[in-house]
Amino acid sequence: MPCAPREALEPSPGTPVPDRRRAAVAVWLWPLDARPVWAYQRYNDGCADCHGSFTGSTSPKGTIFPLNSKHEMHRGAAYMATDCALCHLTGDNFDPFIKQSDGTANNPGLGCLGCHGNDYGGSIGVTGAGLRAHHAANGVNSCSGCHTDPTPLPESDSPPYYGTVDTHAADPCNSGPAYLENWSVGDTLGLDNDGDNLYDAADPDVPTWYRDADNDTYGDLNTTQRACAAPTGYVADHSDCNDNDPTTYPGAPELCDGIDNNCDGTIRRMSRTSTRTAIVAAPATVTITTPPSTRARRRFATGRTTTATA
Repeated sequence: MPCAPREALEPSPGTPVPDRRRAAVAVWLWPLDARPVWAYQRYNDGCADCHGSFTGSTSPKGTIFPLNSKHEMHRGAAYMATDCALCHLTGDNFDPFIKQSDGTANNPGLGCLGCHGNDYGGSIGVTGAGLRAHHAANGVNSCSGCHTDPTPLPESDSPPYYGTVDTHAADPCNSGPAYLENWSVGDTLGLDNDGDNLYDAADPDVPTWYRDADNDTYGDLNTTQRACAAPTGYVADHSDCNDNDPTTYPGAPELCDGIDNNCDGTIRRMSRTSTRTAIVAAPATVTITTPPSTRARRRFATGRTTTATA
C-alpha cells in the first residue's frame, strides 16, 4: 500500500472519522516520498485477513476468543479489562485505528500500538517496528516498502500501555508457569514483540533467573525460570555451590566444618591438636590426651582440679 501522510487517514481525537473511500483516494494521490504512516491505517484494512473480525469469536488461525469475541476479550473484566478509549477513537464502529484512539487521563491515544508497539523515544516515538518485523518474517511484506524502521527493542521491553491502570496487560514476557496473559483459548505462544518469531519467555532476550532455595542471594545454575522481573525465590546470580545450605556461597567465611563454605573448591577441617580443661571430682580415673599418640592414666584425690594441655 503506498505511503501517505498520517493526517490523510487519521483524524484528530474527537473529530468525525473520515469517509473510507475518500481516505483510500487520498492514499493514491499523495506522493510516495511523503511522510510515512503506520502500515494499515485501521484494523479492517488488512489485519482481519489473518486475525479475524474484531468482534469475531475465532481467528483464521484457529484461536478461540473468550466471551465469543476478540473485542470482549480486550475489554472483559476477567480478561484484559482494557479501557475502551485506549483502543477506540470515537465513532470508529469497531474498526480501530492502528495508531490513534481517544486515550484516557492516564494514557495518550496510541490505538493498537499502545500494546503492540514500543516507544523508541526522540523523533521516532511509539512505532510498530517489532510488529512489522514479525509480519515480514512470516511473509507479509505489504508494509516494508514504506518504512525504514529502527532495530526492534527486545522482547522484554514493555509497550506503552503495559502495567498501567487502564488494562490488565502488564508482562511482555508472559512468564510461566502460570502464563497469566494467555487469555485466548489455544493460544500458548503469546506475542512476538520484537519480530524474531520467538514468543514471550521463549525469547533469549528475556532474562534468566536462578532458584535461591536457601535465601543466601546466590542461585542454583540448574534451576531456572525466564521472566521480565525476578520471580519470588529467584535471583540473577547462579554461583551457589550448595543451594540447600545458607552457610555456603561465594565469599562465605570458612567454618572448618568439612564443607566448602565459600565455594572455592577447597574443604577445610579443624586441627586435631586442642587445649582442654578437666575438672575432676572425688576419686576418679581420667584419661588425658597429651600429644595424640600418648596416653597416661592418673589418679587424683577428692576435690583436686588440674589442667592438662595436649
